Amino acid sequence: MERKEITIIEPRGFFDLLNACEGYLRAMVAIAGMAGLLEGEILGLRWSDIDFNNDSIRVMRNYLPGQGFSDLKTKDSRRNAPMIRILKDILLDYRESRGNPKPEELLFPNRVGNPIGRDKFYPLFKNALRAAGLPDIRFHDLRHFYASLAIAGGVNPRALMELMGHANIQTTLNLYSGLTE
Repeated sequence: MERKEITIIEPRGFFDLLNACEGYLRAMVAIAGMAGLLEGEILGLRWSDIDFNNDSIRVMRNYLPGQGFSDLKTKDSRRNAPMIRILKDILLDYRESRGNPKPEELLFPNRVGNPIGRDKFYPLFKNALRAAGLPDIRFHDLRHFYASLAIAGGVNPRALMELMGHANIQTTLNLYSGLTE
């Protein structure tokens, strides 16, 4: 399996990107870059998964376009992702803009209530990258941005493994060992 190159933007670039985003895209980018969730995990989020009282996001399911909802890859993929203050504020603002949705509703629904399609948010993401003056990165690279900040902040590999939802430490070390050099 070919390994894709990891592109990590600088913190200033991330916040420029965040400022170039609006509405649901701003919330999606914030979750990916500030909580490290995968695209499918983000699309599978329901409002009941967001715990504003305990500042965490429960990662419970995955959404794969064309396949629907599925269980996460491993039991370790089920996790509580910490929610920092700025992410909480972005999600509170987003929830209010949605008219305070019901707990069972998806965070990012299309017009009929299914998860929003990549064909809708990805062009907006690419436009926001250009507006922020950033290189053409993948949405998935925001997860790597999160991991790089965790490493720079001194999070140990075992804790990072849990934050990322990896089943074993080797996966984490294989992906991110180059970031510590």
